[in-house]
Amino acid sequence: MRRWLGRDSGELRSPPVSACWLDVKRVYMQLRPRLRRIYSVVVDLGRLGPIFVPLGFAPVGEPVELDGVRAQPVCLDFGPGSVDGWLARLVGAETTPAPDAPPPGPFLTGLTSRELEVLRLVAAGRTNREVGELLFISAKTASRHLSNIFDKLDVRTRAEAARIAAEGGLTAPPS
Repeated sequence: MRRWLGRDSGELRSPPVSACWLDVKRVYMQLRPRLRRIYSVVVDLGRLGPIFVPLGFAPVGEPVELDGVRAQPVCLDFGPGSVDGWLARLVGAETTPAPDAPPPGPFLTGLTSRELEVLRLVAAGRTNREVGELLFISAKTASRHLSNIFDKLDVRTRAEAARIAAEGGLTAPPS
């Protein structure tokens, strides 16, 4: 959307396209409580699947060719509760430990499941950029998770956090 609005260069590139995007956003906000599903295309589902599939996107039909590029049509069914219900389920999945995950040590019980994933990777020596790539989040988001971990564990360095992770039995998954 930023590209179409031309905000990258600081000026609008196409007022008609910008007006169209603003109309789409207005209609979306009006329909949001009743919105059931959205359709889109993904150019490289094999590579981007780990991002789209956990969000709920599923392939629909056969791949299509758009401007000479093969793309896979996908659908996201929001299910009960429309967009807000879908978002609540995603947040719940992020903050609820996986059923097969071993219980964290006593010092780690205040961390969310995502923070435990980040801490496990940091304890294995991964950089914020590597953590982001492995968890399909930005390096900035990884850094924010790490900042929250530092606050919750009352530490100031990655080494201190890694020590607590090791004491808590948090080991890195195989790479």
